[in-house]
Amino acid sequence: MHGMSADGVQLSWTIGEPITKTVSNNTWILTQGFHQSWQHQGTIGQQPHENDHLTVKVYPNPVRELLSISLKNNPRSLLFDLYDISGRLIRHQESAPHQSVITFPIRRLAAGSYLLRITTADYSINESYRLQKLR
Repeated sequence: MHGMSADGVQLSWTIGEPITKTVSNNTWILTQGFHQSWQHQGTIGQQPHENDHLTVKVYPNPVRELLSISLKNNPRSLLFDLYDISGRLIRHQESAPHQSVITFPIRRLAAGSYLLRITTADYSINESYRLQKLR
């Protein structure tokens, strides 16, 4: 795995790391070792995430046919991107301000692991959720 980004200041590389170490302060985290993500990665089914009074709940996990995202106190548009395990974008959807539920029909997707990324246009909200699709 490798990668690079400029404005978002993201650098990712993996070359068989036998040593791991993490260094951080209040504004950044640097992890040496097994590939790690900069984004918060929650697990579907955990307590809803709260950010600026926005509450997000993604369910069910594991999922078979329909993935639901419940939004409370959603004052702005949110962007929803569903990726497969190789990073390929499967579906993109945008919510309207004050929309309370988003659904993703996924019954035709192959069984496996997927990543749901929820962001705002200015990235003030940037959350990722791992989910498992069953047959």
